[in-house]
Amino acid sequence: MVLEVKNLIFKYPYGEIALDGVSFTADENGLAVFSKPKNGKTTLLNCLAGLTIPLPQGEILLDGESVFEKKLKDRDVCLMREDGGLNKYRTARHCLSYPLKIRKFPKNEIYPLVTESAKTFNCEHMLFDLCKNLDADDVCRLALARALVRAKSGAKLILIDNIFNVMKEYQRREVFEELKQPLLALRNCGAVVIFATDSEYEASVFKENGAEFIKL
Repeated sequence: MVLEVKNLIFKYPYGEIALDGVSFTADENGLAVFSKPKNGKTTLLNCLAGLTIPLPQGEILLDGESVFEKKLKDRDVCLMREDGGLNKYRTARHCLSYPLKIRKFPKNEIYPLVTESAKTFNCEHMLFDLCKNLDADDVCRLALARALVRAKSGAKLILIDNIFNVMKEYQRREVFEELKQPLLALRNCGAVVIFATDSEYEASVFKENGAEFIKL
């Protein structure tokens, strides 16, 4: 799987240019995107996921096919934000299994995959907890487990948007060190993984482990 972005330009309706000629190629080794807050990393991921209005200028090609020519539901993209995309009134297990259920994944395979993914990111103990009761570090673990569920169920593009930012700095570094190996291993599931962060250290870990790197 190869993602090619060519001369991507995005301008907000009120005139501000958020992305100005961004180009890169990312493959199974992944891509680390570093930028300071409000410098375009979330806008870039939204463009890749097809969530921006208007559409950006330039090209976004996934295995040579333009993503603009596909309906949003056919792109099979997982975008994971700081809040993990969790329903706070549902259990952690429900939030992990829901993307599989709506894609009609075989029922007998859903919960084994959910449990395995939760164990990978050290959050199997919270599967029956309501998401509204989870701490910031648990939300981060659950978000990464959800990304793994999607990567193992056919997602072509995994977009991770600064999810460690929900924690205080001392805790952020500690949790990142705990989870960095399974996070890096997400790249072994066949999807292109884009990891966006405002931490130079986190981006450098991806870069040192073979990922492409861009700074916005």
